[in-house]
Amino acid sequence: MDDLNQLTQPEYFRPWDKQIRLFAGYFLAHVRLPTTAPFKLLDVGCGTGSALAEIRKRYPRAVLQGCDILEHVVELAAAINSDAGSFFASDILSLRGNFDCIYVSNVLEHIQEWKDCLDHLCALSPQVVVMVLSRRICHFRSRPDWNESIM
Repeated sequence: MDDLNQLTQPEYFRPWDKQIRLFAGYFLAHVRLPTTAPFKLLDVGCGTGSALAEIRKRYPRAVLQGCDILEHVVELAAAINSDAGSFFASDILSLRGNFDCIYVSNVLEHIQEWKDCLDHLCALSPQVVVMVLSRRICHFRSRPDWNESIM
């Protein structure tokens, strides 16, 4: 099985889904989102959409979207988590639109030009939440609270 084909298999993602759901739970415990009005949230690097599935449980009226750079992964997310939101393929710098909140978990640490990506995301939303897993420690930052030490 080639690497791309492996990335499209649900069994490949099962071990990661537990971590993704735990991070989404941490996000939900610490971020302030509207409880009475709908809001628009984007999950950047959504993978299988498991984080959106967790967010949907708490915020059923929210407009949830997930994007990932891999088209095949987006198709998988739409197949297994279609009730969580809508999904599309995009790289970060090509994203357009306005969002009330952008959730970015375990993505920016894989991108060399992460500062440019973060600047672009900040232009799309007043609230960008970045979660980075490094050295077995979860760093949680929400604009304007972050600084260069998050990477």
